[in-house]
Amino acid sequence: MIASNEQFISTLSRATATADDQLRPALSSLVTATGSLELSQKLLTQSQDIAISTNNELSVVVDAVSKAYNGNMKGLKALDPSLMEVIKSGASFNDVMATLAATTGGAATDAANTAAGKMRGLKISLDEAGIVNFVRYLNGTFHAENVIFNRAAKIMSPMYYAITEDAKTGYGWFCRSNSSGDCYDDFLAYRVVEFCNEYSGKKCFIFAYRNEIVWNNFNVKVEELDIFKIVNLFKELKFYNENSLQKINKENYLTYINLDQDKCSSNKNLVSISKLRGSSLDCLLPGQYEQTINDKSAGSDLN
Repeated sequence: MIASNEQFISTLSRATATADDQLRPALSSLVTATGSLELSQKLLTQSQDIAISTNNELSVVVDAVSKAYNGNMKGLKALDPSLMEVIKSGASFNDVMATLAATTGGAATDAANTAAGKMRGLKISLDEAGIVNFVRYLNGTFHAENVIFNRAAKIMSPMYYAITEDAKTGYGWFCRSNSSGDCYDDFLAYRVVEFCNEYSGKKCFIFAYRNEIVWNNFNVKVEELDIFKIVNLFKELKFYNENSLQKINKENYLTYINLDQDKCSSNKNLVSISKLRGSSLDCLLPGQYEQTINDKSAGSDLN
């Protein structure tokens, strides 16, 4: 039952771009009012549609729905005055909710598919660990293992940064040449996305090209490699999860940034994703294709 409910929360969160810490208390309130988890899940989905359609907070709608279930329709009438005649005629709770469904059904999912909704969806997943990895991509501080003479070669120019739809897995592709022009390829972005799909098992998209965030045509350049300024930038862009359990400070940031060698490998058969530094959800993975580029800092081919 617990696993099934967690799956419901996760699925609804992704589908409607709503943070799970909003959904959990809302569902709990509905369960208290109805005594039924199954019914409460249905009412929560409908409450999200009502909230979007009436431009109200989810908590306000859930409170009104909970009271209406127990016979007090006042809150629902306040949310949608057009219900007044329906309620006055003696309509049941189910009848009133069916009337609302006819005009609000699917509103939350539709809103999530807009540009603003997609930003909201990204915001709920990109936490501090993800931001730190993005900074490390920009700074070129990742290392790969299975390279020249079994040493760790410092990755050079960041070229593409792809992330999964839930923003929990980041995939960086780096040019090992001092000149990023040596790595130009018309199909490189497509290949990076394909590698990200392969490694993560999830749908990916390009988030940044070099130091420019290009997702959803934002085209915002990151001018400074200052973690705290980047966090503020992400807040402004609505890409940041304000409710993240992890919080960046100088100590834990340096734990991430000052690593001699990562457990990320450019050959996915040599190292298990589960053994990568950090969790498999936030480790930036160097790609395969970059091995075909000469490591000009060492003067040798990578293969």
